Amino acid sequence: MKFVVYREKTVISVIEDYKSTDYNPLLFAGYSTMKNSVHLPLYNEFMDIFANYEIKNWQAKHFWEKMIIGKKSRTEQHRRLMYMGLRVLVKCEYLEVDVSESTSKTFSYNETRWLDELRKNHKKQMLEKVFLKKRLNF
Repeated sequence: MKFVVYREKTVISVIEDYKSTDYNPLLFAGYSTMKNSVHLPLYNEFMDIFANYEIKNWQAKHFWEKMIIGKKSRTEQHRRLMYMGLRVLVKCEYLEVDVSESTSKTFSYNETRWLDELRKNHKKQMLEKVFLKKRLNF
């Protein structure tokens, strides 16, 4: 468990340090799945990006350009949510920061093997939904 010190009070967090254990709640039966319960901001937008692009040396501006958010509804709040989402993805080890390509002002992101498995599983789930609909129609 991690301990968080705030104003000289120690608060015990229920979040385990997943790097020190083999348990990861995002992994299910050998498949990498990310559920909305992970609290990933802009979940659907990130999943669309992962399904269609390979992430190699991307900066935040690349994610922002690829997000399918209407031009009129793109606000500073959406940009903050995107940055929060990138932090969650790095923390959950779906993305990693490439230190050699990053600068003091911008980070460069690469996908990990977990993101590749997430992409494969997401495509598989989408195909299963399509086949189920077709089967129900016949």
